[in-house]
Amino acid sequence: IDVSLIKEERDFFYLAGLEFVGGRGYFGHDFHTFKDCLLEIYQHNGYLYSKKIVLLNIDKIYNSEISTFVGEIKKVLLSYKFSMA
Repeated sequence: IDVSLIKEERDFFYLAGLEFVGGRGYFGHDFHTFKDCLLEIYQHNGYLYSKKIVLLNIDKIYNSEISTFVGEIKKVLLSYKFSMA
């Protein structure tokens, strides 16, 4: 997911939908629904299944709100045993 494209929170959920589900995919509209979508992947693929997400251009985040938001997203992904790159 190219983090430099995130200008507001819903941009992330849109990009996550594209990456996880494909065009016109849905992957939540806030933290609660995002976690629900992750839970589906987690339960379907199992605890030990290798899941990796790459956040591109983290160094190009344009404001502190988005930086904080991305930090929270990382925590959520790690809690569902995704590896980060």
